[in-house]
Amino acid sequence: MDLGGGSTQITWMMMQGGSVTLRPGAVSLPYGAAALSRRLEEADRAGHHAQVELKNEIKQAFVDAYESLDVPKELIHAAKENDGFSLYLSGGGFRGWGYVLMNQHRVNPYPVPIINGFSVSRRDFLDTISVQEAARDEEIFRVSERRAGQVPAVAFLVNALSEALPPIKEVRFCQGGVREGFIFQTLPPSIRILPPLATATLDCAPSSTSALVQLLQSALPQFPYNAPAKHHILAPANHTPTILSTDLLTAFVHALFRHRSFTKETRAAAALRCTTTGFLAGVHGVSHDDRVALALLLFERWGGAVSPTDLGFLDRMERLTSPGTVWWCRYLGRVAQLIAGVYPAGRVEEGRERVGVEAA
Repeated sequence: MDLGGGSTQITWMMMQGGSVTLRPGAVSLPYGAAALSRRLEEADRAGHHAQVELKNEIKQAFVDAYESLDVPKELIHAAKENDGFSLYLSGGGFRGWGYVLMNQHRVNPYPVPIINGFSVSRRDFLDTISVQEAARDEEIFRVSERRAGQVPAVAFLVNALSEALPPIKEVRFCQGGVREGFIFQTLPPSIRILPPLATATLDCAPSSTSALVQLLQSALPQFPYNAPAKHHILAPANHTPTILSTDLLTAFVHALFRHRSFTKETRAAAALRCTTTGFLAGVHGVSHDDRVALALLLFERWGGAVSPTDLGFLDRMERLTSPGTVWWCRYLGRVAQLIAGVYPAGRVEEGRERVGVEAA
């Protein structure tokens, strides 16, 4: 969904094997943040019955819009298997809502100042009372006075959506506009499917990236990814998180030597912040989970020690992910530190390997 000032659009999107399929055209409805604010003010003056009528109007409009979308059966089936759809939100009205949710996060202050890739559960997204109270009583980063004034209208829309749309499991906030989307569509499929972080780090990649990635992967025990959740926390050695994908490890290896020109006391700290305010902060299409994992990996690769000024930031980054993921990032980061010491130029000569890694 996209929420502008005068209208909101809804459509479906599906990705299979790296190929993105979009419905030809979105359904547009006259419930933008500014337009709905005016409608809501009129309804407030008219009384409670007018508010009920407006909410019913919006609900019915979205029910009809969803029916007209002709959502593919395979997408509906995937949503049923995953306990609901993922709802991607763009537009200034929704981004303002996202920044308020970020301000209300259990990890506070939230360490990733980027709305793109921020995700929340259905329950948090629908907590309209808390969001409205925060927008009214607090000064929030990236929420202007105008956006704060539109929060009641967005809350009204969110309440109506919760009753009109099919089950939503998670909500992801996006950043970008028509210009970025148009330019992205002009790229060939072979470029569009490239993983963002691995692509953004290509300029500093060592010559033997593939061999170094294989070394890291050989350090990971081949435990099943569907291990019980309790093992993820109590015994992380029995479960390697799926977030440590080949794409993420490739980006890790690409950036393995990125901070070696820094002084010893700043390398780990600079690496820790590289995905939030450093050289990878501007990468689009990256979840906050991936940003945190890559930052923790690079932080540990440089020794995992920071000055007291960065300890609070480190703690908040670790609290954004699971204890199991933190454990594996520490482990794999230290393995990478060893490998980088053995191959200081990032070059592995075939047939003349200096080290091998094996996980029992």
